[in-house]
Amino acid sequence: MIFLDANAFYSYYGRSKLGMTSEPVDEERLKKYLEQQREKSLPTSVYIEIMTHFRNNPKVLQYLLEFRYAKGLPLFNNIPDYVVSEDEITSVKSFLCITKKLLFKWLNRRSQKHSCTWETFNNGLLKTFPLLEPSIKVSLFYR
Repeated sequence: MIFLDANAFYSYYGRSKLGMTSEPVDEERLKKYLEQQREKSLPTSVYIEIMTHFRNNPKVLQYLLEFRYAKGLPLFNNIPDYVVSEDEITSVKSFLCITKKLLFKWLNRRSQKHSCTWETFNNGLLKTFPLLEPSIKVSLFYR
C-alpha cells in the first residue's frame, strides 16, 4: 500500500483550493482523482482538511466516507501502534482514565445542568465511540 503525504495531494490539487478560501473546489475533479486511487491511501490529515472544507456539504462528506469504506481503507490510516512494555502499562492506563474523566468533565460543562451521568457516559458514549485502550501484545518476561 502506497501512502501519499499531504504535500503530494496539495501539489496535485492545489493548496489554495483545499484551504478555507472563498475559491470553490471542483468536486468532480476531486471525485475523479479519488476514484483513480486503487491501492493507495491518503493520510488522515488530508481527509480531515477535505472534510473541514466540505463541512457544510453533507453529500460530499458522505461520498468521501463511502469511498473509503468501498476501497477498504481505514478511516485513520497513519496512526502508528504505540508499543507499551509491561512496566509502562499502568501509567498508560492511568493516562486513559484521566482522559476519560476530562472528557466527561468537558461534556458536562456545556450547560448549567449535567447533560449525562458517569453511567450513561460509560455505557452510552464510550460503548458507541470507544477510546483506544492499551494492551500488551508481547510479554517481555514470559516465553
